[in-house]
Amino acid sequence: MTSQPTTQSPVEPSSEVATYKEVLRLIDRRQAQLDHYRQIAESYLTNASGDTEISTANGDPALSCNGPLTFTTTFLGIPIEGEIIRSNKDEQKPIEEFAPLMQAVLDDPTVQAFGWQQCTPYFNDGDECIFSAGSLWIRTDADPAPEAGDEWDWRRNHLVGNHHPTLGERPRVWDSVTRVHTQLSYTGPDEDRYDRCLALSNAISSGYSDNVLLDAFGDHAEITITRDGITVDTYDHE
Repeated sequence: MTSQPTTQSPVEPSSEVATYKEVLRLIDRRQAQLDHYRQIAESYLTNASGDTEISTANGDPALSCNGPLTFTTTFLGIPIEGEIIRSNKDEQKPIEEFAPLMQAVLDDPTVQAFGWQQCTPYFNDGDECIFSAGSLWIRTDADPAPEAGDEWDWRRNHLVGNHHPTLGERPRVWDSVTRVHTQLSYTGPDEDRYDRCLALSNAISSGYSDNVLLDAFGDHAEITITRDGITVDTYDHE
């Protein structure tokens, strides 16, 4: 008797795939802030002597959302479109320190658009869920615009501080013996422009501007900024 071939049902994609994609999103969002904290720690370790202790003053402030959806019309004179979720928090660095950093990037004629994400996670593996902002991306006039449906991957490849294709980079090399990163020389078309963009990235991801960013754009937000205006979209995350 001839056996009949068996037919296998199509294999459904594992639900873990979506989970790991979201993990990558969260890692990208936090990387800039973690890099900033690493620089702070390395600076203390390099300069510390005797029983010098690292201050905990550089830790993230705990912020929580307690207000309904509201609407803000402008930020630094630029119109905003979108719903704003207000939060209650301790004051940090004032807007007067953040504004010139953002304006310096806006005034660069080669910068076409930039933006970042900010949110309080809904879940943090049992730890406190703390607001943070980061993952500043920038599009210059030398960058092609992202294709429809490819915005997330495009922004991931245009983060300030990583190897940005048109801004350049200032790479760091890890020394496994001293366990310290060594900063290498800048490579790219314009170091002054890179430094202006990096200063804004550090201001966003350091945690010291959370007061300003939450007041202006709210929680769970994706911000996109051009010379024509600011758009706030809801940031979908865990």
